[in-house]
Amino acid sequence: MNISKVNLTEKIVAGICVNTNNEKASNLIPKLWDEFYKNNIIDKITHKKDSNLIYGVYSDYDLDNTGTYTITTGVEINRKDIKKYNPVIIKKGKYLLFQNNEKDSTIVDFWDKIYKYFQDNNDIKRRYLSDFEVYENGNNLKIYVGIK
Repeated sequence: MNISKVNLTEKIVAGICVNTNNEKASNLIPKLWDEFYKNNIIDKITHKKDSNLIYGVYSDYDLDNTGTYTITTGVEINRKDIKKYNPVIIKKGKYLLFQNNEKDSTIVDFWDKIYKYFQDNNDIKRRYLSDFEVYENGNNLKIYVGIK
């Protein structure tokens, strides 16, 4: 797993969302992704920046990753005034970028490694404002986790 620090500007992602927690996530999140692709949501969203990049944005954290949060599956848009398809703001700031080198690894395994990284490096604090996954052309996964 490759890890680097990056500073990002604000991004707006629109799509479909669900409020969940880690107990329900393994059931709800795959259904959200299935709905996104099955109902061809990407083609229904206007003002897209790049439809080759698909986002999974984690936001509205109750407290931290142990509470409830919202996940939005969608694409980046270039207008703030969009009301349809649940726009969510990826907050500007510092992020750790995690890139997985293991082709056979699942998204759950990847997140488990990220959780372990923060346990092992407890001097690095998460912000719990917005974290996100980016899938380029359906694969090539990158995960960005906001840090203080």
